[in-house]
Amino acid sequence: MSIGTDLFTISSGEQGLYSFLQRVLSMDANAVARLAYVAAPEEVATPAPIDVFVPTPFGVVASRRFVGSLVSGTEKSMSVPVAAVLKPGHHSQLNTQQAAWLGQFPPTTGFLHLDDIPIDVAYQLADQGRALARQFSGPLGPPASLLEQNVIRVQCGEEYADIPMRMIFTCTALGFIPRSSTNTSVPRHLRVSRTRRWVRVDAPFGTVYHAQSMNLLRINAD
Repeated sequence: MSIGTDLFTISSGEQGLYSFLQRVLSMDANAVARLAYVAAPEEVATPAPIDVFVPTPFGVVASRRFVGSLVSGTEKSMSVPVAAVLKPGHHSQLNTQQAAWLGQFPPTTGFLHLDDIPIDVAYQLADQGRALARQFSGPLGPPASLLEQNVIRVQCGEEYADIPMRMIFTCTALGFIPRSSTNTSVPRHLRVSRTRRWVRVDAPFGTVYHAQSMNLLRINAD
């Protein structure tokens, strides 16, 4: 399997990245991905960990990590249509406006780890969410009231984070939560962290970010 060979090279994580991007494309044919080195620019020695971020129809940002190098050379990040990543060579026909990241970008540092959610709890929430979605969804998908519903609160001392159903939906839709039959070496919990504005859920196969009480189309993130 080979993807995005004219945009980046992959040392490890190719199969998981391919599966992630295919799922993203099935939800939004015009989705744009932002690829960024995890380390600070002065610390990058390729190949290195790279995060691939995408906005989703559920109103959260999702990401998946692989190890490799950006072909761009000196640039430490790039934004490209997901379709171009899955079809090497196609991106040369697309202008920069089509590849612009229009949403807000989550911060890479400053998150406080609050607690972990057992995977069984995530399974139950996802099953409940799917049942409610089948019952109440219209032509545009699940109603906003269902997506906004906070399904669990994670707390550490005075700090807490509310997890809305939109984050659980995204985890399940993108295959971030392992099935019960998955190898037992895969972690069986969701790690919950937050900044002042953002909540982050790290699942075994990817991460979702939700900006609370703010518009994702605003420019500055913290």
